[in-house]
Amino acid sequence: MESSHLKVVDIGDRLPNRLKRCRQCGIRVPRDEMIYGFKACSDDCADEIWIREQALLDSDK
Repeated sequence: MESSHLKVVDIGDRLPNRLKRCRQCGIRVPRDEMIYGFKACSDDCADEIWIREQALLDSDK
């Protein structure tokens, strides 16, 4: 029986630091560097997202 040249690769091995887009500024950063529940790339972006979320909550009241 011939051996296959295809190697089974775990997706985690192939893409260990998948990029995720910041919800505030849009840049793509590795997932393990994101903050605020994987939503923001920096403290400044996290602050802006938090302010926007609070404004939405206040407008619902």
